[in-house]
Amino acid sequence: MDVFTYEAGKDLKLTAIHGNRTLRFENQYEAADNELKQGSKIKWASDTWINYNLHVTNMTTVTAINGHRTMRFEN
Repeated sequence: MDVFTYEAGKDLKLTAIHGNRTLRFENQYEAADNELKQGSKIKWASDTWINYNLHVTNMTTVTAINGHRTMRFEN
């Protein structure tokens, strides 16, 4: 297993070998400001794999007025 941690996220790579089968798992994670980026890949062979990427942006802001917190959605 290889793990690389940096200021905004992490990269993780895991390889498992059993007999003549090899399974590889890769994951990337990054969070900065109001954005989250995450992706994973599972690979059984050079031509057999599953992959996804996810990008989430937090568009809410919280404001305190007279001790009350209000949430506002921006677009």
